[in-house]
Amino acid sequence: MINRYQLFKALAQTQKTLRPQHAEFMGIPIDGELKSFTKKLVAYKKFKFCDFFDNYTMVSGDLYGYYNCSIFSVTEHDNLENTYKVEVYLTKEVLWDDIVTEFRKTKAKLEAEFGPNIYDFSKGAFARDFKRFSIDNKSYEDFFCKFIINGGFIFYGIQDWGFHNRHSLSMHYYDEANMPYYCKYLLSGNS
Repeated sequence: MINRYQLFKALAQTQKTLRPQHAEFMGIPIDGELKSFTKKLVAYKKFKFCDFFDNYTMVSGDLYGYYNCSIFSVTEHDNLENTYKVEVYLTKEVLWDDIVTEFRKTKAKLEAEFGPNIYDFSKGAFARDFKRFSIDNKSYEDFFCKFIINGGFIFYGIQDWGFHNRHSLSMHYYDEANMPYYCKYLLSGNS
């Protein structure tokens, strides 16, 4: 016969395993209210608070050997209680030839930390968005990656700002448990 203590312990363990696992950004779970998440970035990672907007906050700091990176914590417009994405812009706008060298250097660091790139370029909205890199003999497959992490994934690539041949390196950390349905749909390959 199971006593109350054993029953309580079993229920607590079951509840713990049913909780969704959240992706992490620099060891901090991508979860919770936007201001609270941002405070953790400032307190634990020593990032500098820059600004608060409607559904995102901006901090700056050093990451992967880049200084003064722009880091945005993102929620849905109507739900500031649910942080689901962290966007990191590692470099400021630079010319194509310079960004390719930086992209490859950082990609090697990410592959060492998270494993191989697993993105399927035949599916999903991101494939359409990054096809613009196929112009001028630049293959977009070479400049965009997806890495699986516990509780989510990271998209890493060269962001084209669409003017004056300017680009930057960007990383988008997604938490699958908090991700809005429309994002899951777009990223699934069914779009």
